[in-house]
Amino acid sequence: TMEIRPTAAHPSKQEIVNRIEKVQAQISAQRLDAYVCHDPDNIFYLTNFANFVHERPFILIIPANGAMIFLMPKLEEPHVRMRSVGQMEFVHYFEFPAPAGETWSDRLQEILAGYSNIGIESQCPITVVNAIHGDPKITDIIDDVRAIKSDYEIGRIAHASQLMSAGHKIMLQEARPGRMIID
Repeated sequence: TMEIRPTAAHPSKQEIVNRIEKVQAQISAQRLDAYVCHDPDNIFYLTNFANFVHERPFILIIPANGAMIFLMPKLEEPHVRMRSVGQMEFVHYFEFPAPAGETWSDRLQEILAGYSNIGIESQCPITVVNAIHGDPKITDIIDDVRAIKSDYEIGRIAHASQLMSAGHKIMLQEARPGRMIID
C-alpha cells in the first residue's frame, strides 16, 4: 500500500473522472438512464464547484453514459466554468422573470426529454421533482459513492485533521479559568 499524505490540493481531473465513473456505474446498476443532482455538496463532489443555493437552482444531470450536464443561472456561468473540474456540458437559464421557454424548469425538461428512467436525490426540492416528467426514482447514489473514500479524500481528511489539531492546541494554550469563550 501507498502512504497517504495530507494534502490541501484541489482534486485532479482524474479524481473527478473516477468519481463520475463510480456514480455512472451505480446509475446503470439501478437501471436508470440519468440522475438529477441538486445537493450543493454532491455537485461539489462531482465538479469541484461550490455554491450556496438560494432561489436559483444549480442542477447537475448525470447520464448513465457520457458527459454530465450542468444547468445553472446565466449570471453564474463564468463562475461555474472557471471553478468546475472535469468534462461536462454547460446549459444556462435566465432568471425570473425569464422569457417563456427559458426558465430552469424549461431547460431541465429539454435536457431530460431523451431519458425515461430518471433517478433523483432524496433531498431534491419538490419544485425540481415536479419539473421532471414521469415517476423519478428516489435514490441517494452520490451519497453512497461518497461513503467510500479515495486516497485523495483520505489525504484531505488528514490535512483537515492537522489543521483542527493545531487550532485545538492553540485554544488549549489560551484557555484560562474565568476567561470567556469569545476570548
